[in-house]
Amino acid sequence: MKIILKQNIEKIGQVGDVVEVSDGFARNFLIPQGKAIFFTVGNFKQIEYLKKQEAEQREGELKEVKELAGKIKKLIISPWKLKLKLEKKESFSVL
Repeated sequence: MKIILKQNIEKIGQVGDVVEVSDGFARNFLIPQGKAIFFTVGNFKQIEYLKKQEAEQREGELKEVKELAGKIKKLIISPWKLKLKLEKKESFSVL
């Protein structure tokens, strides 16, 4: 029987994989526990759509994180730069 996995299952497959398993294993274990759904064209299209949305969401989040990392990098002052700035201020205050 063909099924679509809703969870990662060791030695069987990953989320969204279409796998062939025995009828009893699918009907008595995987499907009742919500770990898989029957393979149909509609279910397959729905899973593919959800995967695509998740990938787009991850891309957006990654872009936001990179922008935030750039902002944080600008804010962080290394001890060497701080010491250099302090030395410059002190030299101006002496004059």
